Amino acid sequence: MDILLVGYGRMGRLIADTVSSLEDCCVCGIIDIDDMPRLASMSTRCDVIIDFSHPDMLKPMAEYVKRMGVPVVSGTTNMTADDIALFDSLGEYAPVIHAANFSIGIAALKKAIQSVTPVLGASYDIEITEAHHKHKIDAPSGTAKMLFNTVNENGEYTPVYGRTPESGKREKKEVGIHALRGGSVAGEHAVYYLGEGERVMLSHSAEGRQVFVNGAIEAARRIVSKPNGVYTFEQLLFGE
Repeated sequence: MDILLVGYGRMGRLIADTVSSLEDCCVCGIIDIDDMPRLASMSTRCDVIIDFSHPDMLKPMAEYVKRMGVPVVSGTTNMTADDIALFDSLGEYAPVIHAANFSIGIAALKKAIQSVTPVLGASYDIEITEAHHKHKIDAPSGTAKMLFNTVNENGEYTPVYGRTPESGKREKKEVGIHALRGGSVAGEHAVYYLGEGERVMLSHSAEGRQVFVNGAIEAARRIVSKPNGVYTFEQLLFGE
C-alpha cells in the first residue's frame, strides 16, 4: 500500500517511522505546508493519503483527490464547519474519513457512551474533561467535541466550555467541557455522569501518539477497498 503523507509534523514523522517497519506499506511521498502548490499539480497516484496537517492544506489536497480519486484518512484538527463540508464533499470522488481521534480505544469509548447516555442522561448531570500537552493549540480538543456530539446525538444538550464566576447555576441540559494543558500528556478524556449519591466515569488515556498512528494506518488499510463515500472510524472498525 503506497501512502502519501500530507503534513510532516510530529504525527507525520511518527507515521513515516512506523510505516518504514511494515512489510505491506510504504511512504511514496511527503507533502508539507511549504509544498502545497506541488500537491495541487501532482499527477502521480498513490493508494491512499494519510493527512495530519493544517486546514490550510485542505483545498490543494481536495483538488488532488478530485483529480486522482485517492482515498483519504484525515486526522487534521481545528477544521471549521466549511472545512468539514468541503472534506465530506470528497466522498463523491473517493472513500474518505475524517476523525478527531484514531485510537481504537476511543472508538470503543464512543460505543459505551451511546449505550450509557440514554440510561443515565435523564437523571444524571454530564461533564466532559480532557487533558493534553502544553504545546496543543486548540481547546477543547477535537476528541472532546466528538465525545460531546456522541452524548448529544439527539440534540438535547448545550455545551458549556469551562465554568467561570459568571456561569451561574448549572442548568439541567448543559454539558460542561473542560480543557487542561500542561506537561507532556498525550491525551486523556473522561465523560462523567454525576448522580445523587453515585457517579459513573467513562475514560480513556493515551500513553503516547503511537496509538493514533496505529489506528490511522489500520483505517488506511481498510478504506482502500471501500466504495466512494464518507466513513466513520467505527464503520471501518466494526462494520456498522
